[in-house]
Amino acid sequence: MAEQKQLTIVEYVEKLTGSILMELQSKQAQGLVLPPRYAANNALLAAMYKIKNTVNRDKKPALTVCKPDSIKQAVTEMLTKGLDPNKQQCYFIVYGDQLTLFESYFGIVHRLKESNPDVKDVFSEVVYNKDKFAYSMAQGHKVITLHEQAPENVDLTQIKGAYATIVYRDGSEQSEYMTMQQIRNSWARGQTKGDSDAHRLAPEEMSKRTVLKRLAKPLLNTENDEEMLEGQISAINEKAAENEATTSIDITPDPQTDEAEQIPEQEQPKKEQEHTEGEPEQMQIDMPDCLKG
Repeated sequence: MAEQKQLTIVEYVEKLTGSILMELQSKQAQGLVLPPRYAANNALLAAMYKIKNTVNRDKKPALTVCKPDSIKQAVTEMLTKGLDPNKQQCYFIVYGDQLTLFESYFGIVHRLKESNPDVKDVFSEVVYNKDKFAYSMAQGHKVITLHEQAPENVDLTQIKGAYATIVYRDGSEQSEYMTMQQIRNSWARGQTKGDSDAHRLAPEEMSKRTVLKRLAKPLLNTENDEEMLEGQISAINEKAAENEATTSIDITPDPQTDEAEQIPEQEQPKKEQEHTEGEPEQMQIDMPDCLKG
């Protein structure tokens, strides 16, 4: 029996990229439509760069521990949703032998604005126990009618709930509110059960992200694309929901700073030599069956 060919990291990435492009083109021929004004090729190259530098908890490269099919699924989901990892709209995270795409706060806001040109603004806020807060119901949707907050009310141990709001260009608004118990129930489905550093140190930011995801979910219905991808996105989204807010890489935008500039230090592109410990480009990987031509 012929010896299985081994690939360097560079060759492996090239094979994966080519395979993803071919699969994407096939889906487009079947009717899949990518978001307008989306530079898919640029986003794909950025994603592969990020993945090449992604490691698991044991500091092993994602490319050596993750199944190729999971890498292809994660990148295909990113492309279908029109996300750009260079703009902090998504992250690639390793769970066991699976690579999973996690959409950030920025990604959710981006898709809401892209999906509806009438969306003017999107924001989330935390409600503390001593705040004055109220909302009304209009045609099945929540509308925030009052939120008064004094500086002395801000106490991370006294979070009552959080809400997210979409403001439309005609002045109308649509909101979602979750109590802290509802938020904690959502976190409890995750691997860390809401006990990660992110939850402990920044519960207000995690709360805002959680309620924004709930508000956006019915508005970003991608049913047609899900059928085109044979349920792949649905499966990944379910896994993402189970791991809700289990990492500290998501942050909400500073109102005074452009989203594209909100790249934390650990997410900024680093010099290539900083990621070549053990010369990873020369590391050998057995060619997976799904990449054999």
